[in-house]
Amino acid sequence: MHSPLSLVLLIIAAAAVQAQAPADACPTRCVRKEVRALTSEQRSKYFNAMRAIMKSGKYDEFTDHHLTYTNSAHGNPAFFTWHRAMLREFEKSLQAVDKDVCMHYWSWDVDSQRPDASPIFTADYYQTDANGGCVNSEWLGGWRPQHPNNHCLRRAFDASGSLSAFVGPELLNSIVARSTDYDSFRVRIEGSPHANVHVNIGSDMSTMASPNDPLFYAHHTFIDKLWANWQKIRGDITLYSGRHWSGRRSVSPSDSLEPFPYTVANVFDTNALCYTYEEFQGSAQRAAAQGLPVAKIQGVQDNEPISLDKINSVFPNVVFVPFDDTNAKATAKAVGASESASPSSTTVAADDKYNLVYLRTPKPLPADWIKMNNLTEEVVRQHEQEYSTIVTQLNGVKGYVSPCALLHRPDLLANDIKAKKAEQYVCPIANKGNLEFKVQGQGAQEASNILATVKKAAPEVQGDLEQLRGQIVALVGEPVVSKSSASNFLTSLDEKEKNTPASEPAKANAHALQASVLAMAASLVAAVMSA
Repeated sequence: MHSPLSLVLLIIAAAAVQAQAPADACPTRCVRKEVRALTSEQRSKYFNAMRAIMKSGKYDEFTDHHLTYTNSAHGNPAFFTWHRAMLREFEKSLQAVDKDVCMHYWSWDVDSQRPDASPIFTADYYQTDANGGCVNSEWLGGWRPQHPNNHCLRRAFDASGSLSAFVGPELLNSIVARSTDYDSFRVRIEGSPHANVHVNIGSDMSTMASPNDPLFYAHHTFIDKLWANWQKIRGDITLYSGRHWSGRRSVSPSDSLEPFPYTVANVFDTNALCYTYEEFQGSAQRAAAQGLPVAKIQGVQDNEPISLDKINSVFPNVVFVPFDDTNAKATAKAVGASESASPSSTTVAADDKYNLVYLRTPKPLPADWIKMNNLTEEVVRQHEQEYSTIVTQLNGVKGYVSPCALLHRPDLLANDIKAKKAEQYVCPIANKGNLEFKVQGQGAQEASNILATVKKAAPEVQGDLEQLRGQIVALVGEPVVSKSSASNFLTSLDEKEKNTPASEPAKANAHALQASVLAMAASLVAAVMSA
């Protein structure tokens, strides 16, 4: 029991601490946005501040922390909390250069089906050399990380200069909604969703020196946002469970997050850390504007949290139940239409570039990467199988086309066309076979250079597919620069072409070709969905 004198001294000490505290503990209150939602000024400020701390050596200190505290940061419940502390301290370092700078995130689930075509890898953002060469850009040129030694920043994409698939939004939403306790959620996110981005981008990003790559911070800010979403849905931001990394005890909110000046309890509330998140609805808005079918779940809305009932209402042919971590069985089962969908007809390779409709299942993680991150391989493989099962089932739901499917991402496909590549895109038709679209030639302008052919069709449906092919070819049977050839997909195409400077004919051709290919695809999907 305290004596009266000790109580008085405690009150005086508390008052002194309060008097020393700043009037506003958050000189800058940040709303962290998706990188594509930044203005050009915000983007420039961020990159300029990052360049400044690279020159000062402060940047390398964070990479050193990530290397030194690997056991604290990975493969245990502190994965979310430790990285949240790291991100906040990194943000404060940037704000010491420019007080208006805030962290941003890369919503890679939106780009998951062709991540290498994402604008994130263009010169306006993070640039890249996909084949292991030095990464150079206006703001990043000459950057030489110091860990584990002095070298230029490199990336080495996993699919011969392209990136294989990441986890898409449906699967992320499923994990967020169906994980009922903190550590089961952490294990599922730290595995494939988080790890595929590191592994697939490769080189620096695939090592414990991954903060060498500035893209690390946009990636991990998105991972932090996923945890914030889960906290909001569960209604209790203090949920924290699992075994301490030492293995000797359970974790506690009082655990220190060394070397950062926080305990676990200090990082539960993002508001107390001076930031919140803004939702990004980019791909859904594009798809809706084009009148195409989109998923009804696009992320966690402020007033509309995700629930199992909501997921089940969006995917009526798939029944989702909470994850059961007591056994290795996948805890989602298909009913209705998806029961008749064979895996071979609804499974797409992770590095496929051309399927316009189906979701891809990410590649299994390398065993050495799992070990490096202190994860349990058996658990990781169980979760990968669950994810593969869910993706296959979603692909079997008649009429469902993901908002991140290539059909809804003409901006990603346009990169192929602008590069004047001959590409072939595939629209699956349930179990009946595929209708394939092939773009031929170098910047071809005429419909004769866009072929639609039937592949692997059963005899009983061959006539139906040929009729559908004829309808699509008729849709683009005239020169593709006219408005009517893509009227169901892009409006006022003729006005766009009319206003294109004569000095940019290649750009006009690419736009017209893109519109025609996707007009055919949109027509096909509309026919399938109305069948």
